[in-house]
Amino acid sequence: MSRPRLFGGKNLLVYLIVGYLFYFLYSYRLNNPLPVSVIIPETKLYTLDGKEFLLNDYKNSKFLIFFDKGSVYSPYYLKIIPDLKLIAQHMGIEIFVLIKKPKSVEELKQLFTKSKYKLLENITYSANINGVAKSYGIRSWPHFYMIDASNRVIYEAKIPSVRKINEILRRF
Repeated sequence: MSRPRLFGGKNLLVYLIVGYLFYFLYSYRLNNPLPVSVIIPETKLYTLDGKEFLLNDYKNSKFLIFFDKGSVYSPYYLKIIPDLKLIAQHMGIEIFVLIKKPKSVEELKQLFTKSKYKLLENITYSANINGVAKSYGIRSWPHFYMIDASNRVIYEAKIPSVRKINEILRRF
């Protein structure tokens, strides 16, 4: 009985292909977020009613959450959004949820007909945000930014920590 050759010609080729695919997936999903203390770019957003506004015009601190249609279903974010809303309400912070995939406001409103997404309804502002995501360095979803009143990034994370947010807010 012959022993299998782990590093034979065909096997080595398969290892190289699999390694390349993992590297490609890793580099594709790698965000290049705005670093802390950088002023955010001029950001044009739309309300669910279709009204246009500039994010930079808001003078309060902001939570900015990027979703795509798939990451809206994230159980972690569905659990953390009520906590973020409580912090925001207590500290006078605005929350802006931006969702990538829906091509129109109507598609976005249909998503909110499901009861578990009602908590996103009053804080969601734009659909189809490819240009905005690119200027913020977002390539994989979800992503979170905390922005101060002077429009500087003070915290960014793929998955935010409520404890870390509270620590930052205590310093201000």
